[in-house]
Formats: sequence, structure tokens, C-alpha cells
Amino acid sequence: MGVQIQTVASCTGYVFVSTGSVYHKSQEPTGNWTPFEPTDPDHTWPGVSLPMSAATYQNPEGLVGYVAVAGVDGQLYIGAPARGVSGPLVVPPLPPMQPYSVLATDSYIMYFSSDSAQIALIDFAQIMGIVPSTNSVYQVLQAPGSYQSPGPLTAAKDSEGLWEICGTLGTGLEIVRLVGEPASVRWSHIPLDVEGWPFGLYLCGEALYMFLTDSEQIWVKRALRLKLPRQRDAEYLWEAAHLLPSPPQGTFDLQPATIIVAPGEYFMLFTIDGDGGLWRLQYGGTSDSNTWEYVGFPTEADSIRPSTLAVSIGTTGNVELFAASDAGDLWQMWHTTETGVWSDWYFHGRPAD
Repeated sequence: MGVQIQTVASCTGYVFVSTGSVYHKSQEPTGNWTPFEPTDPDHTWPGVSLPMSAATYQNPEGLVGYVAVAGVDGQLYIGAPARGVSGPLVVPPLPPMQPYSVLATDSYIMYFSSDSAQIALIDFAQIMGIVPSTNSVYQVLQAPGSYQSPGPLTAAKDSEGLWEICGTLGTGLEIVRLVGEPASVRWSHIPLDVEGWPFGLYLCGEALYMFLTDSEQIWVKRALRLKLPRQRDAEYLWEAAHLLPSPPQGTFDLQPATIIVAPGEYFMLFTIDGDGGLWRLQYGGTSDSNTWEYVGFPTEADSIRPSTLAVSIGTTGNVELFAASDAGDLWQMWHTTETGVWSDWYFHGRPAD
């Protein structure tokens, strides 16, 4: 019997799993599990303290999928199989920070601290040697107040290609905009019209969407930046929140749904109910929405672990969903964009002992 899969992350071409150690394999049905091993024989992999985050960097020579994860030693570790990286790389030591969440993106790795409301931005291309390294491999942003959100901070590029990071800071929802290179920042306050906190920020078309929850319901706020005067404050850019159909009663708390923007510019939401069954919802970005559709779990499995959902766009443009069963095995299903049909479950197993 192999080790138990605890968390899962995926990006274009790869899926990563944590068993305390981190393994990766191709998203394709073939391929073997490969462990990340420290390149420095004197350095011991410290184990994983937080859920992993994976993303794809668009290199002129091709796509580079990578994973970022915090170790129990409080430092950040990354690995990129396509770059020939055989194990996690220790990012140059960051200032003392209490790790809270890690977010991998197509340009920055964002590392959030819960004790000081600090946000460390690490330049992925410099860390990987894709572009020449400078003295600004990473920078630390100080938020205007203590971090009070029960969920992780979230980030997305807006319609102008600039980064937006949001979270509940101080007395309400705050969003920071990163402008220029190296990034300069501008904080803006966004009045909240619902009793929830943000857990997802996404660009779909030219609109920026913020998903919020109170652990029982999901709301969506939308901002159309290019259709409003630039001189207005950020609070005027956001529309009133609207409520999505209630997700099934589940075991989720801080992360009620795993979300992806599909190639056709609509959202797919996934969640796990209290019995370990998968549900999905297609959302077109308006107040009108479909209802949740029950998917269940593989017939060979008893249930799906809520903390192991991962979804990404595959190399063929399909939406690829991964989840670990309660027994600790990895399963996959994919959505064919040309036909709109979901596949059956495919068994990936687990890394060997």
C-alpha cells in the first residue's frame, strides 16, 4: 500500500500531490510518480505545512508548470519539472513571517503572513533563471491594517494586465493594485454589502469577479474597470453582490468551492458534500445561474476528501479536475471543451512507499 495523498495541486501539464513529501506526474493517463528531492544533499526536505499552489508560467520557449509550497520551517519551496528541477528550491530567505497561505501565479509567487499582514512577492522567472536575476527577486508589501479574514488572500490580473490582491484587512475589504515594474502599490477600500469574506478573485472577459462566502452561501461581486472614469475611487467600480444558488450542505468551511475560468469565458465551480460526493456548477457571470449538478465519486472509492480538489486547464484546452479519495488515491476527470462532455473517472493511484 502506498502513502496517503493529503493535498493536490495542478497546472497545465502536471499534477502535484503531498503526502508530507511532494510528488508530481504528468496529467496524462500514463506516467509515473516522481518525488521532489532536495538538490542539496545537506538539506533535508522539511515537510509541507500548508496546501500547495500550482501555476503555469508562459515562457517564450513554452509553458512552464510549477508548484509552490511552504515548509514547516516557514520558508517557501518551489519545483518546476519542465525546467529540469529535480527538487524544491529554497527561495532566498524571506523576512521572518508566519506562513498563512501560498498562491502561485503566472508571474509571481505570493506568500502571505497572518501575523503582520505582509505579502511577499517572489519573481518566478528570476528564481528559475528564465530572466537575469536582480536585487528585486522578491519584495514585501505591508497591508494597511491587521489581517482579519478567515480565508486566504486571493489575487488576479485585471483587464489592464495589472495585479489585484484582495482580502479582509483592518475594518473591511481592501484591495491592492500593483502598478509598474518593479511593482508599486495602491490600496483601495471596498465596502462590503454581504456578511462574507473573499475566497476567489478572477478575470473573465474584461470583468473582474470576486467570490465571497460565509461558509454556507456564495456571493459574487463584479467590477468593470474600463467602462468607468479612471478618476473614481475603487468603491464605485464594484457592482452590488448577487447570490449564487446555495451549494449542497458540505464539510467545507473556508473554501466552499474550487473555481476555474473555462476557455469559453465562463466559470466552473466544484465542491464536496458531507458524504464526500462531488458537485459542480456552471456560472456565466450574471445573476442568472444554473443549479448544482451532482457528480458523486468513483465507484471504486467511498468518498472524496474535501481538501484535495484541484482544477486546471490542460495542454489540449480541456478543464482537468483531480481529487483524492478517502482511501488516499488520486482520481481524474476532464471536460472536453469541444463537446461539453465530462469523462468518466480515471485512476492515477498514489506514490509508492
